[in-house]
Amino acid sequence: MTILSLQTSPTRRFAPLWAIFIVLIWLLGVGLFHLFASSDEHTHTLCLFRTLTGIPCPTCGTTRCVLAASRGHFIDAFLFSPFMSVVLVLMLLWIVLRVGFRKTLVFNIARRYRIVVWTIIALLFAANWMFIIWRELTSNY
Repeated sequence: MTILSLQTSPTRRFAPLWAIFIVLIWLLGVGLFHLFASSDEHTHTLCLFRTLTGIPCPTCGTTRCVLAASRGHFIDAFLFSPFMSVVLVLMLLWIVLRVGFRKTLVFNIARRYRIVVWTIIALLFAANWMFIIWRELTSNY
């Protein structure tokens, strides 16, 4: 049994409409934020969680990661949010496979191992959050 296989995509649509809508709203929000924000970026944040708690959220740095990567600063992009950097690269590869080649990756994981896989993903996500908090406490962004 193979764990990972590449199969022909059954549909032409590459993402659900709700996902496209969320990404478009996010892009609009980021664009408006940067259009109307003052030059002092340290006093503004798009993160509602951080605004309410003062603590960076688990995905804090993702917008800065995308902006840094779009400028070609890939190391900086990775350091803003390592876990989300990897997730974003995987999402980009998925889109290229789906749209460009009409293929999709299928993971065949036995039911008894799914909890292990999800636990590892959750631990990596938590480790990323701890890194973001540590980085925030030890540096002045």
